[in-house]
Amino acid sequence: MLSSAEDYPFPNMYKSRELGGVGSAEIIVYVSDPAAHCQRAVAAGVEVVIPIEDKPYGGRGYSCKKPEGYIWAFGSYNAWASE
Repeated sequence: MLSSAEDYPFPNMYKSRELGGVGSAEIIVYVSDPAAHCQRAVAAGVEVVIPIEDKPYGGRGYSCKKPEGYIWAFGSYNAWASE
């Protein structure tokens, strides 16, 4: 998924220290059980920045920030799954 940083609703979350505060990219990963995945991620020390929620395009998901400052999104929406 590509979008303009100006159009993104949470631009301040996507600023890495390594790039001097310039936004770079968000990694979005499919997982079959986002709630269980979120629990494991929190136990491993990540900060949830967007709580698990139903997404308007389908599925459920959440976003978290790793200790290094990178944002990752995990969700159950699979754009390649047949209906």
